[in-house]
Amino acid sequence: MPYIKDPEMENTSNPIKGIGLICIAFFAFSASDAVAKFLSSGIHPFQLSFIRFVVQFVAVILLFRVWSNPQCLTTKRPLLQLFRGLMLATVTNLHFMAMQHLTLSQAITIMFSMPLLVTALSGPILNEWAGPRRWAAIVVGFIGVLVVIRPGSEGMHWASLYSVGAAICYSIYTLQTRILSQTDNNQSMLFYAAIAGSVAMAPLSYTVWIPVTAPIEIGLIGFLCVGAMGGHWILQQAYRLAPAPILAPFMYTQMIWMGLLGFAIFGDVPSYYTIGGSLIIAASGLYILYREQITQRSRTAVSDPRPPEM
Repeated sequence: MPYIKDPEMENTSNPIKGIGLICIAFFAFSASDAVAKFLSSGIHPFQLSFIRFVVQFVAVILLFRVWSNPQCLTTKRPLLQLFRGLMLATVTNLHFMAMQHLTLSQAITIMFSMPLLVTALSGPILNEWAGPRRWAAIVVGFIGVLVVIRPGSEGMHWASLYSVGAAICYSIYTLQTRILSQTDNNQSMLFYAAIAGSVAMAPLSYTVWIPVTAPIEIGLIGFLCVGAMGGHWILQQAYRLAPAPILAPFMYTQMIWMGLLGFAIFGDVPSYYTIGGSLIIAASGLYILYREQITQRSRTAVSDPRPPEM
């Protein structure tokens, strides 16, 4: 889940520690994905996804002491909250199903086309239109996705479409998060996402449910949930210590983590196509970030034209 800036968090600055924390956070996400891939050989992704959202629901209730602070769940846009939760549930399921068949490196590389999609969709959804340079970077980034997928070749796996669908839904989820962050707080967004995901996945998980009694499987499911939620918490701590432009490039360390875990656990070696495509996608994403920072500085200069103090 993308981090939502909270003004109350901006109380200190330690960029080096922030960078270290964001690298740990994306390692936690990668480890959770590796566990999900391992478990999905015997437990259906629908069941894993349902458990993940139920655990999030319970965690929100306990961590935010909802019984004594019910106003933290107030929302001005309940339908958008629920639709956002459905998008997250869709992302989770598609990503888990993709990892059943793809290597960790392939799945995460395609998912990292999400920042490109967010930039492309920000125009029609948020009226934040990208300029020609950012559109060029988007096109180049999608070429990187095609390098990984290799449509029409024998090397293309149909499960790549799951990852493409997950990236599209994740970009919509991200834009909905940006809209809701203007009116609703973090607690409500976590809560309603958990509610929507749990309710949506309950009937689907029922059709594929199998009892989980092996201690190793119970432990790994617990690790999956704790790793995912812990990663989000660590990510929030990182953004307390350093601004987003400094931290954003380090999200691509997840590609490295996924490659290493894929090799260590499953013996997967990233192909030249996956490595090449990931470099193209990462370069495009970083260039878009660079152009957005230039645009933001230009807007700031226009809104505050005062000369610098001497």
